[in-house]
Order: sequence, then structure tokens, then C-alpha cells
Amino acid sequence: MKHRSGLIVLTCLSAGHLKAVSHVKMFESRVFQTARWSALLLGVFYGKQRFEYLKPIAEEERRVEEAEKKAREEQERIYKQLSEGNTGPHPH
Repeated sequence: MKHRSGLIVLTCLSAGHLKAVSHVKMFESRVFQTARWSALLLGVFYGKQRFEYLKPIAEEERRVEEAEKKAREEQERIYKQLSEGNTGPHPH
């Protein structure tokens, strides 16, 4: 019994059987490599499509957040001016 790259392969004394096992391993290896590369390329393609879909949504959210931040800062500035004006002596 040999352990190679996560697969356990039973070997016997017959040279023909060893040759058949090596061809099967090589075929399985190519199938797995093809599947892995295909999955990788599909993932890259999906990621690009998803990014292009989400990009305008994120830009709109940033614009809204910036407008809210400006409004909040303006409110804080007004509140600060009012509170400073209320703490001082009133000229009557």
C-alpha cells in the first residue's frame, strides 16, 4: 500500500496492474486538475460579474453617506453655535 498526494493506492506484483493503476491515477489527476482550473476560472468570472453588479450600488451608498455626514456636521455646527450663544451673558 502506498500513500501519495492524499490517495491510497493498492499495488500488487503484477506489472500490468501497476501500469493500469498509474494510467488511472494520471487520468484522475488530469480530471481533477481540469475541474480545479475550471472552478477557478468560473470563480474569477463570477467575482468580476458580481463586482460589476455591486459597484454602482456601493457608489450610491457612499454618496448618500456623504450627504448624511454633511447634514449631520451642519446640524452639529448649528447646535454648537446655539449652545455657545446661550451660555454667554445676554445683552438687554
